[in-house]
Amino acid sequence: MGPLLVVLLTSAAIQDAAPCSMADVVGVWELAAVETDNASTRAVYDQAPHEWIRFGADGATVWLASSQPRTSLDVIEADLDAADRMDGGDWRTRFSAPGRLLLTRDGQVMEIFDCVIARGDEPQARAGDLILTSAPGRTQTRRVQRRVVR
Repeated sequence: MGPLLVVLLTSAAIQDAAPCSMADVVGVWELAAVETDNASTRAVYDQAPHEWIRFGADGATVWLASSQPRTSLDVIEADLDAADRMDGGDWRTRFSAPGRLLLTRDGQVMEIFDCVIARGDEPQARAGDLILTSAPGRTQTRRVQRRVVR
């Protein structure tokens, strides 16, 4: 089963969360839920509801979406490596301030997120989940990502 897609953004913020830093996000994350008010974004998730992101300690970042689930971290890692080779761009993550994540491709900012780590279980997230919310002025989307472990 794919992640939960909620069509309308809720106004409820995660109550117990801390701003992300690079050390918090390093690793592989799987989409647990997404909320958006954008029809184009919804269409993408309708076609490819499974998503993984890998953040490297050096800022190297790769993002993969698929119509098919993956259950093994080894398979996810191999598919992320293949996607990275096919893309050819240099995707990087950096923080402009605590909790403000910038995703760049070849040095150009492509996405800006407010980034927090949930500290407690809530209806929208579990403790340890990564919550990426589009920065003000961007298409409003919130992704709840869950760390993939062996």
